[in-house]
Amino acid sequence: MKNYLLRTTTNHLKRCYYLLLIDWVRKTERPFYIMSDEHKMTKQDKLVLTITLAAIFFGVFALGLIGLIFNLSS
Repeated sequence: MKNYLLRTTTNHLKRCYYLLLIDWVRKTERPFYIMSDEHKMTKQDKLVLTITLAAIFFGVFALGLIGLIFNLSS
């Protein structure tokens, strides 16, 4: 009986949290707006972003490879 009561209480709480979450989402959702031109990425922005992400990726990759070689050599 105790286990059944715990299960039903838990299910009830889950439903309450779910309904509260749905209510919060409905209140905070914003209407769809078309993006203005000032927020769009130019070709130069895309190039800078690509170079930055590539530098981060290959830098972390190189450090990992150096660490792997160092650990395997000792």
